[in-house]
Amino acid sequence: MRAEHVLGGIVPGMVVCLSAALVWAEPETTTTKSDAGNLRVALLPFVSDFQGNRDSGALIAEILAARLSVSGSLTMVDRTDIDKILKEQGLGASGAVAADQAARIGRLLGAQLLVTGRTATQGDDTLVFCKAISTETGQLKGCLLTLPKETGLPTLIDKTAAKLEESLPVWAKELLPPARQPVNHAAALRERAKGKVVPGIAVWIPEVHFGRFVVDPAVETEFQMLLTEAGMSPVEVSPRSVKSLQSAVSSRAPAIAPASAVTVVVPPAHSPEAQQSPVPVAVDPRQLRELFPGVRYLICGEAFSEDGRELHGLVVSSARAEVKVVDLQSGKIILVDRATDHAPDLSARVAGKTALQKAGRTLALRMLPKLIDRFESQK
Repeated sequence: MRAEHVLGGIVPGMVVCLSAALVWAEPETTTTKSDAGNLRVALLPFVSDFQGNRDSGALIAEILAARLSVSGSLTMVDRTDIDKILKEQGLGASGAVAADQAARIGRLLGAQLLVTGRTATQGDDTLVFCKAISTETGQLKGCLLTLPKETGLPTLIDKTAAKLEESLPVWAKELLPPARQPVNHAAALRERAKGKVVPGIAVWIPEVHFGRFVVDPAVETEFQMLLTEAGMSPVEVSPRSVKSLQSAVSSRAPAIAPASAVTVVVPPAHSPEAQQSPVPVAVDPRQLRELFPGVRYLICGEAFSEDGRELHGLVVSSARAEVKVVDLQSGKIILVDRATDHAPDLSARVAGKTALQKAGRTLALRMLPKLIDRFESQK
C-alpha cells in the first residue's frame, strides 16, 4: 500500500455447505446420532428427463448442490470428485446406486450420506423422489414431493432444496452411528482463554459490497459474534475514532508515512452509498492508542464482494477478506491472514453478503485461537 497525504500525523494512501477448515487442534467429544453438524454429503445426479430434457438429472443435482451449499449444517463433496468416482466405478452419470455400492462410493468420497433422486410424471402431477443412504450402515430414508405437472424447473428445485435442507439433519440422527465431532467453536475459545487475562479487543473491518461501502460489514460481524459468544465481547469503535481517520482521507497535504505506521482501511466521510474505492490510511501507533482507548488488540483489514457468474438461474458471487491484528501496545502487526469464498443465491447481493460471511467465519476461526494464545496468564 502507498502513502500519499497526511493530516495530523495520519497518512492516507492506499440439502449442503462448505465448512471453514480449522487450523488449530480442537478438543473432540463423542457425540450421539442426534448430532448432525458438519454432516458430509455427496449429491449424486438425479434420474430424470424432466419436460423432455435428457440432461435434467445432472442439472437438478448441480443446482441443488449450489442451493444447499449455504445451509450452514452440511459439507458438500465436490461435484468433480463425484463424477470421477462414478465413472471409475462404472456407474455412469445416472446416480442410481444400490446400498452396497453406496458404502463403497461413500468411503471413496469421504461422505457420510449419499443423496439420490428421481423425477417422474404421473397424470397431472410431477413426482420428485429423494433418498439419503448411509455410507456406514447402508440404511436409507426418503421423501416424496408431489407438484403440479406444469411446475417449472426453478420451482421444482426450490421445493426440493427446502425439503432436503429440512430433512437431511433429521435423517442423519437415525442413519448415522455415534461419531466424534468437534466441540462448539465458542466453547473451544472459552476453554482456550481459561486462566488468561482478556484484554480490550476492537474489530474494525470496512467492507465494500458491489462497489459501495456498507454499514453492516459481514466479516466484522463474524469476528464480533464469535468473540461475544466466547465471552470476550469486543470494544465498540467510537464514531469519534472513525471521524478522525476519515478526516485524513480529505487531506491533500503531501507527506511521507513514518516507518512505524500501521495501515488501516477507512470508509469515505461523505456519500457512503456512492461507489468509491477503499482508502488505506497509514497511522502512527501512538495515535491508534489514542483513537482506540482501552484496546490492546485491533483486528482490522478490508473486505469486498463482487458480482459473480449466473448458473442456471442462480448468481454465484465471490468475496475476499484480508485481516490483520495490531498490538497497539507495541505498534506491531502480530497476525495476518486472508480468505476468498463464494456463495450462490437468487439475489446477487445476498450471495455477496453470504460469501463475505463465510470468508469472515473462516478467518475468525483461524485467527482468534492464535490471538488468545498471546494473552497474558493470570497471576
